[in-house]
Amino acid sequence: MPSDIVRVRGDVTVTLLDTVTGETVRHVHRNLVVSGGLNILAQLVASSVSGAWYVELGTGTTTASSAQTALVTPDTATWRAITAQSASSSSATLGTIYPAASANSTWQEIGLFAGATATAGSGTMVARVLSTFTKTSSQVATVSWTLTFSV
Repeated sequence: MPSDIVRVRGDVTVTLLDTVTGETVRHVHRNLVVSGGLNILAQLVASSVSGAWYVELGTGTTTASSAQTALVTPDTATWRAITAQSASSSSATLGTIYPAASANSTWQEIGLFAGATATAGSGTMVARVLSTFTKTSSQVATVSWTLTFSV
């Protein structure tokens, strides 16, 4: 199970220009993004990109890596738009449903994509996970992805 830590950092630059001498002094400081800021980020993820988030299933078994930009072995027939999104505290949850008649097979990987269109593989892969499961025609699958922001 990957344990990547995503952090949010703020940098503030104050530039002072002496109008007499023309001398410039810069002060750069890292600052703390507070809980309210994390909550806003979660709300933006959950609501602002509505309709542009997609999930895709695949059969690849390669370990997840931060350098990956697509599923290893995607099944474009499983490209599914996010149909539910919500924000709570500093987390955003995005979800979609695969009805009984679709995506019936054994799956090894799941990808979450942002800024995508109805064209499979479009957009930017935000996250990928290995998760082996078999879906049959008597099952409805709900994929629910939670992104949590922390400092």
